[in-house]
Amino acid sequence: MRLLPRLAALLLCALTFPQLFAQTQNPPPSNPPPPSVKDKLFFGGGLGLSFGDVDYVEVAPLIGYRFMPKLDGGMQLFYRWVNDSRYAEDINTDEYGATLFTRYFVLPSIFLEGAYEFINYEFVLPNFDTERDTANSFLAGGGYSAPIGRGAGFYFSALYNFNYDKNDLTSPYGDAWRMQAGVTVGF
Repeated sequence: MRLLPRLAALLLCALTFPQLFAQTQNPPPSNPPPPSVKDKLFFGGGLGLSFGDVDYVEVAPLIGYRFMPKLDGGMQLFYRWVNDSRYAEDINTDEYGATLFTRYFVLPSIFLEGAYEFINYEFVLPNFDTERDTANSFLAGGGYSAPIGRGAGFYFSALYNFNYDKNDLTSPYGDAWRMQAGVTVGF
């Protein structure tokens, strides 16, 4: 009778022992490499055109960086040319400057935005000459961003200018709110 338990144990070992050798160790799951600096950069900007009593052309290239999945920031340069024909003679002015911005995405398509803007601009004097001045603005608000293709997206934001003064007749802004839209492309 002692032979039967030994045969059973031997048979059990014979059946499981080859399976022990047949098992291979699975490699640990590989984590994707972290995104490179190039992967975190994005480019874009806006182009504005308006024609009528006041002709307006704006070019505004943008460069940005994704610091974290929900946080990005960057700089947008801009140049605006304005031809105002509401006067006896047309008045041409130009403005240029830069905006530093940061955006935090509270939802995949909804973001909060804060920005600092410096602008060098011309304004019209009572004798219809123009004079140049500068302004600094701190803006905050929110916006919406949507993908429009591989690596590209459309954005719209509404920002409130905390430095806006409705009594400043030489201000480059006609309103405390600034609405903007544009396209960004990642490479």
